[in-house]
Amino acid sequence: MRIITLRNYAEPQLLRTQEQSCNCSLFNLNSKTFLISRCVTYFLCDTHGFVMNDKFHTTNFLYEVDANFNLHKIKELNNPYKSQQNVKYNGLEDIRTVNWDGDIHFLCSKVIGNSDAATMCYGKFSADTLDLGDLNEVKTQNAREKNWAPIEIEPFSCMYSHDPLTTINLHTHEKQMIGNGVSRIRGSSSIVRFDDNTLISLVHTKDASYKYAHQLIKYNNQLQVIAVSQPFTFLGAKTEFCCTLKAMPSGVLLIPSVNDGISYVFNLSTELVDKLFSHQLDNDWVDPNLYNKLFLDAIANTAYEVAVTSACLSTDKTQIVASVKYNHEHSPIDLMNRYHRQTALINRFNSL
Repeated sequence: MRIITLRNYAEPQLLRTQEQSCNCSLFNLNSKTFLISRCVTYFLCDTHGFVMNDKFHTTNFLYEVDANFNLHKIKELNNPYKSQQNVKYNGLEDIRTVNWDGDIHFLCSKVIGNSDAATMCYGKFSADTLDLGDLNEVKTQNAREKNWAPIEIEPFSCMYSHDPLTTINLHTHEKQMIGNGVSRIRGSSSIVRFDDNTLISLVHTKDASYKYAHQLIKYNNQLQVIAVSQPFTFLGAKTEFCCTLKAMPSGVLLIPSVNDGISYVFNLSTELVDKLFSHQLDNDWVDPNLYNKLFLDAIANTAYEVAVTSACLSTDKTQIVASVKYNHEHSPIDLMNRYHRQTALINRFNSL
């Protein structure tokens, strides 16, 4: 497996977020490729979580990358609520980008305060400043809103629910029911054009133990579901999430995150996409792990690690060492050099 690591050579004043990189959103602007990456103040593995100073804070970074995902530039993105450092939750979470009318727009969850209430927000990414524009909140009757899927072919429209299929207009906040959908699934990526007659997106499910699985969904031009893939996992981890799906001539590109701590760039061939949609197993729910070998074999030569090495919001270096060591030693996933960046941090603080 080829692994290319994005190293953070930013100025020291940027080194405030924990050494994580997750839930990346990919977009192209002015012939350049960018990733928005969420960096968080906690470590997860399948059996344990480690939170810095009991705060779940998010800082978003913009990476400019080349075709092989080598890092060219990095900058911290605007968080209008950054001054609220004493609350439990702070930050713009799970940013998704979409091209509407030739401009890059973004959708995210705003989680601020001491409860886990979440509000969906949207804005326009500035081509001049390379930063997030003014946030617009979308109010609903629910205290917690997450995982809406921007619809590429309908500007300022998102898939609000897949059961039943319901869209929501970001400007008017009005909902429109399309028809029957698929139960138990939640949005992950934007809904993008796949071919002339088809759109595609990635969705996720969680079982009773909160273990994630994923499915590809195909829609017709009226946004009705026409195909649902068999479920699969990327690496078999409990927590996996993917904000980015990009249709390519050769298939689809996905950038999932594992345990909110490391992201991979997967190129899925058209052949693999077709296999996932073919019901070669039972049409009902199957164990996603049955697909791991098929999946991993197919992407074995085209996987890139997306990681950023930075410091932590915590000022207590012993906390940093403890969390890094725990995640390094207890993760059940052991791919080639998966935690070499954690090892580098451990070595950095060996003198403590």
